[in-house]
Formats: sequence, structure tokens, C-alpha cells
Amino acid sequence: MAGSPLVKKFSFSKSSTSKTVSCQSIQSSMLSRDQLVSILRKEHKCLSLFLKRAEDLVSQDTNGFSDPFCECYVGDRMLRSSTKYKTLNPEWNEQFDFEIHDSDKRLIINCWDRDLLPFKRDFEGSVFLEDIHKLVRGQPTDFALELVGVNSGVIHFTLTAYNFGVTKSEIEPQKPVKNPKRERYVTIEHITSGGQATVYKVLDTVDETEKVMKQIVCQSADHATVALNEAWQVRDLKHNNMVQFDDLYLTEHKKSEEEKNYVVCFIMPFFKRGDLLQLIKAKSQTRTKSNYFPIVKIKKYLHQLAEGLAFLHSHFVTHRDIKPQNILVSDDYNQLKYCDFGLAKREEHKPMTPTTPGGNILHDLWDNGGTVEYMAPERLYKDLCNDDFSNCADVFALGIVIYEIITFRLNEKHAHPRIIEHQEHLEEVKRNIIDAIGQKHGVVLADLVTSMMRFYPSERICASDVVEIVSSINID
Repeated sequence: MAGSPLVKKFSFSKSSTSKTVSCQSIQSSMLSRDQLVSILRKEHKCLSLFLKRAEDLVSQDTNGFSDPFCECYVGDRMLRSSTKYKTLNPEWNEQFDFEIHDSDKRLIINCWDRDLLPFKRDFEGSVFLEDIHKLVRGQPTDFALELVGVNSGVIHFTLTAYNFGVTKSEIEPQKPVKNPKRERYVTIEHITSGGQATVYKVLDTVDETEKVMKQIVCQSADHATVALNEAWQVRDLKHNNMVQFDDLYLTEHKKSEEEKNYVVCFIMPFFKRGDLLQLIKAKSQTRTKSNYFPIVKIKKYLHQLAEGLAFLHSHFVTHRDIKPQNILVSDDYNQLKYCDFGLAKREEHKPMTPTTPGGNILHDLWDNGGTVEYMAPERLYKDLCNDDFSNCADVFALGIVIYEIITFRLNEKHAHPRIIEHQEHLEEVKRNIIDAIGQKHGVVLADLVTSMMRFYPSERICASDVVEIVSSINID
């Protein structure tokens, strides 16, 4: 098949402040596209994407073909390719140029099949490049990546980094893997449901191990794209106290001839001990001194949870839904791992610490979701608490979790609308901790927990401080 004529598209960031070229000057400029792209490559950090072709796409139409097109994302910018009709092996040969900021990390290419009905489309898979800043400066690099979320398909493209990148390659060009996904996961039993998510225990027929499948029902292709992209926010992060995704894919369910749902499926390891809430409830059946966690175990759990949260925050990730149900327990009860990053947000423009106000970022992060019982005052009473720091709400929630680990007291109200009421509650928190484990270690842990649960975010300690304090506790 003959390739289509070369098409050039470009995107300047909306926040561009360059004196040479900006969105406003582009709109009023009489320069040609070639001239504008030349300026972009010479005077800006620019990622040039040459979208070549795709192979072995999934057939979406009754005629055995598809009408594929691609949407290419860098940061908040998106450029769309043309549509190639009635083919599973489209050739685009189209050029896209993105202005790059230091905060831009990922390139995402989503492939879709265009339907005849307006605003309808079928998912053909996604490819992701995790760190565009590892591209070799000025050197075209070819990629052939297997499409994620579908049974088959490979997409070919070339990337060139202008005015950014490394001088020596840190990325190995990838070749397609001819191993199409089939009905690999067999459902064993239903575990739980909540919101739009349902969790199953499944058997991975490839390695014969039990795993967990979390299914998220999405009402539109756009919602499915958001769900997939959220998983990729933390996919490159690896820590002993974080659950890793083993796999992810997307399926479709037709509601009618015109309507369909998309189901995003995340595959994770199976933890037969369940979550921390289950463990606390099992231990708290008899709330006696002998049944509380020993101080050695408390210190181990606290240190792991604080280290995991400090790691997330150091990579500009806020979890936004820390609670015992989202902390899994290892088979030997010796390790805790954060899970469920469906509400997590990654803000890479600047670190979010107690000394760096979140500004308008916070309201973007906290606009939806979360669990009321673990919310900080600034989330529940925004009109009463104007001292906003985004990741400090994570610290507040972890303080509640630590309190529950020590005392077995669940479902208590911890955020109060007035500081006087809140301070009175923290005094009660201190007493309950000391009553549970005694004066020797209770005083230190009570001070730690209440310093994490202060009314004003700016007065709370950060996760890395919690790690340091817990490490210094002498349990001899």
C-alpha cells in the first residue's frame, strides 16, 4: 500500500512564555507551517513524532476491517492523526511536533477505530513511552511497540528530541512481541464490589498462579482512556510497600447496537491474608492487652507505611484514599503494601511538601473521591480551613490508620470543623493510644500520631519525618 502524503502537525504548550513564539503569536502569524515547525525545533525543546504505521490491528467492523486513527498525548496536549479506512495495517506517515517542558515525561498514543455513528469509536490499544527525556538529543529513534489493552497490534513510529534529551542512549528500541493476549485469566470467585469497580480472584493460565483482577466499568471511551492513563501514572514506580500491576487490558460490552461499555481490567498479585482492615477486625474481636499488636509489629508496620508514603510523595504522587482497606497484608503478616491507586494524582510541575503550598493544584487533586472517615479537615471543611497543602491530607489519613493499628478503634470521627473541638479530640486520641500500649511507648507514638493529625496542614509533619521518628523508637 502506498504511504499517504506527509502531514505535519504541531502543538505549543498553552503555558508557553517564550518571547520568540507563543500560542498568541502563532494565531496571528503569517508564517507557514514548515516555518513554525522550524522555529519550534530550533528555539524550543521539541519532541518530533513521525507516526509510520500499525500492523495486525483488531477488526472492529463487520466487514473484517477497521477505520483506525491515533491520538497522541504529551502532557495536556493532544494531536490527532487522519483516519485510514477499511484496513488493519494502516500507514499514516504523519509528522507531529510537541513543545516540551521539563515536567513532561510521557508520550501516550491511543489507537481508535472510527465508527459511522457520531462520537462513537472502538478502542484499538495504547502504547506508552515512560520518559521522553531519555531520548538521545537530535537522533531519530525507531520504535515498534505492542499495543496494550487488546489482543494484537503493533505500532511503528520514530521520535526525535530537539534541544533536550541525553547524549548517550538510555532507551533500547523495542521490537514487537508476537504473543497476542487471549483468554488468559479465568475467574475463580468474586471478592468485593464498590462504586464502579468489581474485584475477582482469577487464575493466570500462563504461570498457573492466583491473582486479583480489578474491573472498572467505564461509560465511554474517554472514561476508559482516563482509567488506563491513571494506571500508568504509578506504573513506573516500584517500592516494597506498593502493590505492582502485573497486567492491564480493556474489554468492550455492547449495551445495544448503538451503545457500549468499556471495562478496564487491572491484574495484581493475590494476597490471601486480605487487607489491613480485615486483620484489625480479626484481632479486635477481643480487645485485651494481650491481643493488641506487640510494639515490635507496630513499629514494623508504621515504618513500612511511612516509607511507602514518603516514596510516593517524593515522586509527586498523592494517594488520596489511604485507609486500611487499601493496604494489603503479606502471607506471613510481615509486610504491608499500598494498593488501589484509582484516585491517585501525579503532579510533576513542583514538589508538594508542607513548605510548598499546593495553590490551585490542591483543588484539582481533591475534587472527587476519597473516604470521608479518613479525610483531613481541609478536605471536609474547605471554607473553614484555608491553609491548603495537598499531600498533607495523605499524612492525616495515615495518622488515622496508625491510630487504628494501635488501638483497634475503627469508624471514629477524626476531622472537626473547629480547631478547639479538633484539639480536644486529639487529646482523646493520645489517651486511647497510651491506654492500649502503656506509657513506655505510648507517649512517643501518641505524640507522633497527633502531630500527623493536626488541624492545620502546615503544622503536620511530613511522611519522611514519620520515617525518621519511627526509626528512632527504641523497643528494647
